[in-house]
Amino acid sequence: MSQQENLRIIREAFEAWNAHDVDRYTAMLDEGYVEETHTRPTPVRGREAARAAMREYLRVLPDLHFDVDVMITSGDQVFTRWLVTGTYRGESLSGPPFGRQLAEYGCTLSKLGEDGIVHVWHYWETHNILQHVG
Repeated sequence: MSQQENLRIIREAFEAWNAHDVDRYTAMLDEGYVEETHTRPTPVRGREAARAAMREYLRVLPDLHFDVDVMITSGDQVFTRWLVTGTYRGESLSGPPFGRQLAEYGCTLSKLGEDGIVHVWHYWETHNILQHVG
């Protein structure tokens, strides 16, 4: 795929997250999809696991929203910088109390293949969440 096509796909993936459209997002994933982040001890592997992970994020943060401000592409990879916001509404062992506001900058590096998004790595400063909310 072209770099412009890769940018379009990743832009659409963030739009699906912002629309809370789990089916639309997971349809863009390669069957061998892997998602990694420093906040989760094991990677998410495959479409169904990605579907479950997204539903869990939306359960805990039902107004979750990404504001994308930078997208850079190189070959089959896209770097995206974003601000994620939301209000904690679900119970989470690692999250702040119910009703607290989330506002954190982070970034995602996405690798694309012929059948969609193959691998993503998310990074953000989660240790600041409790210090800068509410």
